[in-house]
Amino acid sequence: MDLMPDVIQSLSAPIKSFRIFAIEKAIYEGSSKELLDVLRARQLEETDEECLILLSHAVLAVVNRISETHKNFLSTPIESFHEKFVLSSSEDKLSILKSLSQNEIISQIPCVTQLLARESNPLVLSSIIRLFGRHWPKDKLPELCGMLLSNFLSVRLASLEILSCNYPDCLINDLPRLLSSDDPRIRAMAIQGLAKIDLEIAIEHLEAMLMGENLQEKLCGVQNCLYLPFEKVKSLLLKFLASETSNDLIIKAGAVLEINPDKEVPFRLLEIISQSSNDQKDLLRKIFVGSCKSIKNSGILGQNYDLYMNRLHNFELKLNANRIVQSVLSKHNVAVSETEISEELAYLLRTNRPEILTSLRESLQWNISELLKKVVRDALAGIEVDLPDESSKIQSEKNAIESLNPDEIIRVVSSWQILEREQVTPIIKNILQNHNTSDELRSVVLKAALRLNLDGFIPLAEPFLKHHDEKLMVAALEYVARFNPDRIFPLLGFYLQSSGIRTKSSAISILKEFDPGRALATVSLMLSSVNREHHKIAFSCMVRFDFPLVKSILIDFLLKNNDSEMLDMGLCLFQTNPDIESLYDLFRLEKKISSEFQKKVEIARNRVEKELIEIGLLNDNQRAEFVASFENRFNLQEAKLKEAPKPYSLKKTRRSTLQDAGQTTFFSGFQELYYKFRFFAEQSIGAEWKMVVLMIVLVIVSFIILLYSVFSGSDISKVKLQGGPMIAKKKTLIAEVVEVEKKSGVVFLRTDDGNKVLLLSNPKIKIKLSVGDLVRATISPIRMSNKGVIIVQEYEIEKIKFGAKDANFKR
Repeated sequence: MDLMPDVIQSLSAPIKSFRIFAIEKAIYEGSSKELLDVLRARQLEETDEECLILLSHAVLAVVNRISETHKNFLSTPIESFHEKFVLSSSEDKLSILKSLSQNEIISQIPCVTQLLARESNPLVLSSIIRLFGRHWPKDKLPELCGMLLSNFLSVRLASLEILSCNYPDCLINDLPRLLSSDDPRIRAMAIQGLAKIDLEIAIEHLEAMLMGENLQEKLCGVQNCLYLPFEKVKSLLLKFLASETSNDLIIKAGAVLEINPDKEVPFRLLEIISQSSNDQKDLLRKIFVGSCKSIKNSGILGQNYDLYMNRLHNFELKLNANRIVQSVLSKHNVAVSETEISEELAYLLRTNRPEILTSLRESLQWNISELLKKVVRDALAGIEVDLPDESSKIQSEKNAIESLNPDEIIRVVSSWQILEREQVTPIIKNILQNHNTSDELRSVVLKAALRLNLDGFIPLAEPFLKHHDEKLMVAALEYVARFNPDRIFPLLGFYLQSSGIRTKSSAISILKEFDPGRALATVSLMLSSVNREHHKIAFSCMVRFDFPLVKSILIDFLLKNNDSEMLDMGLCLFQTNPDIESLYDLFRLEKKISSEFQKKVEIARNRVEKELIEIGLLNDNQRAEFVASFENRFNLQEAKLKEAPKPYSLKKTRRSTLQDAGQTTFFSGFQELYYKFRFFAEQSIGAEWKMVVLMIVLVIVSFIILLYSVFSGSDISKVKLQGGPMIAKKKTLIAEVVEVEKKSGVVFLRTDDGNKVLLLSNPKIKIKLSVGDLVRATISPIRMSNKGVIIVQEYEIEKIKFGAKDANFKR
């Protein structure tokens, strides 16, 4: 059975709705001995009462299916259906429901609410809801909505499934609560219903799920893409692939793209592949091949498929060349000298790749500084210049390098090509081991070893990981990160906190390989800084991300900062990453930016249009249609920005910051109580007045408790934490040092009720901390792990007690 691995895995999932989904799959489709054994084993481990009930049904259903034992109730007269059903066992009820024909289902619609009212088994309840859901009587919809508040999660899920699919308007009042649920499957179903009410806001919620930190949340997001229009979710799936590190989720997202042939998708996949880590390249390449086959089989290109594939090939060559050239030129943002950039460009030209030469020539039309244009012109002018004669001697004579002066040695090392790997390996070793070697030469040699993919020098590079010379330290950092990433990951906090802009830039680029989400959050944080050097580092790092991932934060930055140099850097990113959607983004930027810069943006937009036409993603007719629609689209967006956010909007329902998490968690409980009371009030017009009064009193008391919790102040230790990025708002706390990692400089604190705080290494902090110290810390949290650990980069700290706890500190 195709779903077997997912079902078996989900049976032990920490989220209850995933276990319920897997158990229900087993009930309706399970038929293997392997699944039966897993179900029985799960019965011994499961602690949730509802899941245990469903597991007993699952075991029986699989046993019956294996033994081909089936009950048949077709002979039961339909007139006695209700009486027979009420008196039957739960298993017999399920069999009776399964045996009903379509006409019999319709004939029993009038009594469906009576069946619900008299039933207590969660599986039977959910089966009734799903069986009669499509034909549910309109006057009985309040009863179905009431099932959203059932004590059984399986029943709530079944009713939400039917309402989202067939009666989404009935959910309008419940959506704020459902969309802020802790359960990702509930949120996913609510998004399906919201999509039929407000598709744009549903897409925002879906993007939040796909870009979340929880694997189950992201899985539900990917699955949800099957239920929404592909044109609306295409860009979200591609952004997801650009940032995801789970191979399983990449495969699932790729499958959605492959079953929806679209001629733009392979171009975007090539962009993602060019920026992905080595672990994901092969996987993404398979998705690319599958997408191309899907396009071919669909026939949407007619006789032009070979021409299309040729354009893809040329696009990939040009894309990779542009990325290489742009990454070299962007180093000027992080204090790399013109001389170093010239050497790197000279090396690129010696590779004799025509696409590199073309890219360098075209870079003179990019929005780069005149100084860099001069460097490029000089590099192009020196194409025909031969290397020094000594370079040929280096290949055959081990000690020939010693006869050269330092500048010549550096030039020769910088010129080594991939075919010379074997000849230069002993030379690199000698240079690194020689105590008289200069720091500059060591850094050049390590860069050459990295470029030539030589992995045998880690022990020689590690001593320089904390060297005083920044160029050498960065070279060692990048080398070790490539060939021994586990060695570098614990140290990244130290490098991210560095005041050296080369170091910080390299650290962010390395972090992207481990955790793209955190790296992107770091870039965003730097753009929000008032430090212009931080802005330059961020722009340099953006070159290493898939452009759609950084495009929104880039546009926000350009709109808020009237800076010609930064605008040029941003427009350069647009020009080297042509994308149809970027045409509107540039149009919007042109409309909202200062008038003095509008002409620059218009020129960049025209260049992107030209590029899209050349690669076949846009023609003149489409261009005219796009441009004609931009004004209206812009006006609609601006009008929406002025409107108050809808109660079900992402802004109103999302909980992601430390300071509001505690209040929101309490509010969610109060909100749940309110909805239960609202449903009770709607259904109990004829009920006893005492019960209604009791419910009103309960709501009032809860409201008073809520007010008390808000106005009594909330310490950080009282907040219920959730994984995800957080606003870096300062908080002060008292905590104990529980762990100190000497190599990485990472410190773990524990607050008085057990919450954990991780302080990344910060060279500004000179205080030496030991396990058992009691400290007062003022922190600016940036992220929270899936286990609720608060991650902090910027902080101030002082000791209160040394190696022992204060008497007032509760353990």
